[in-house]
Amino acid sequence: MDFAINKAKKKEWIEVLEEVENDIWGEGYQTTTRRIRQGNVPYKLAKAKVKEIARALFPVGDTDIRKEGTVVGTPPFDEAERMEAVTKISLSKALGPDASTPKATKILVKGASVL
Repeated sequence: MDFAINKAKKKEWIEVLEEVENDIWGEGYQTTTRRIRQGNVPYKLAKAKVKEIARALFPVGDTDIRKEGTVVGTPPFDEAERMEAVTKISLSKALGPDASTPKATKILVKGASVL
């Protein structure tokens, strides 16, 4: 029975790693970092393999690590998310990079939602 449990755990771990490969910041990433932080990695890697992985994840210099043809974009905000963000803007904050006041930003965003 222990063999079956370990086999199932290993299979699930491989699926999590595949999910991380497909969606780097998704649930798989969170699961992976949580398990690594807790020290519950299901298998041990040789130091050379760890260094190889670290070099691949954190290249030195100006390297584009995306696969060719990959489109990186930010999903659009929906109206509820935009309004939630606007309500969290504090009026006592400093000017933004465009020199607009927080109050002006709130007015503009609320006005844009009417359009």
